[in-house]
Amino acid sequence: MVGAYLFARFAVVLIRKPYTLVLDKLSVLLLPIATAVWLGCWKAGIAYGQVLETGTWWGILTKDESGLEAIRVPVQPAAALSLLLILGITEWIIVRSQPLGVKNSIIGLVFSLHALLFSFMRVDPVQRFLSLRLDSWAAILILLGSSFLLLIRIRKKQKRLSINTKTTS
Repeated sequence: MVGAYLFARFAVVLIRKPYTLVLDKLSVLLLPIATAVWLGCWKAGIAYGQVLETGTWWGILTKDESGLEAIRVPVQPAAALSLLLILGITEWIIVRSQPLGVKNSIIGLVFSLHALLFSFMRVDPVQRFLSLRLDSWAAILILLGSSFLLLIRIRKKQKRLSINTKTTS
């Protein structure tokens, strides 16, 4: 996600368009890329869920990073499918009518909440900082950044509305 923001900054310089417009245009790519990443995690044997008892009907046979296959909570396919559903609906219904800069904030907010939820479902060994996984911290930072950008956009819109009502009165 940080790479996406850096690429957006590079694209702003390259095509000379406003940063919020570039972020809005690039936010469309988040859905297919993030879904592909979750499916790639499933194939690679990372980001897996808890081992389940043998015979659990809803578990899937998943390997871990050592190659051991076991019936596990289907974190990766559930994350990919729910991401397709949630971000797809968000993109299709909510975001299309939003003003410049709001689209990327809403998509970032929804994506970071999704990433945070599925981060807590993972049991693969990773580095931790203050007892949270590093991907949880990244999701929290994206959540805070998206919320901050959304608040800025809402306040700017409210200021414009108040100025317009004062000038028309």
